[in-house]
Amino acid sequence: MAQRPPQAAQKSDKKRGKQPKKFVEQQDAAIKLALSIAEVQEGKSKEKVEKRKQTLKALKSTGERKKDSNKPSAKDRIKEKKAIIAAQKAQKKKEKVTTRKGPTAGGNEKGRDIRAGEASQVKKRAEPAPARKRVSFA
Repeated sequence: MAQRPPQAAQKSDKKRGKQPKKFVEQQDAAIKLALSIAEVQEGKSKEKVEKRKQTLKALKSTGERKKDSNKPSAKDRIKEKKAIIAAQKAQKKKEKVTTRKGPTAGGNEKGRDIRAGEASQVKKRAEPAPARKRVSFA
């Protein structure tokens, strides 16, 4: 049999069957890196959890104080606000009426002279309306 050249023998030795793929040359370094990243992330998440617990404790303590004080509930506060708004609307309506009627002599509408009011109304009726000019379109 013929002997193979030495180069051919080396090539055939390297290609024995299917070889596994190598993604990382140093597996230990990659594993250590992944572990350190995981530890950092876990530390951050624990800090967040601790902060949340502290805020919840603070809210509970203030919540207990609020329960002790006599604060009205949300529904009661809404009713109070509605009553305030209704009172403000009524006040504005009254002001509008008084400004429309004009200032009274005594400041009290019930005390004014009825005849004086009638006389002013008669004068208004007696004055003729100004004549309107007619316009025609051709």
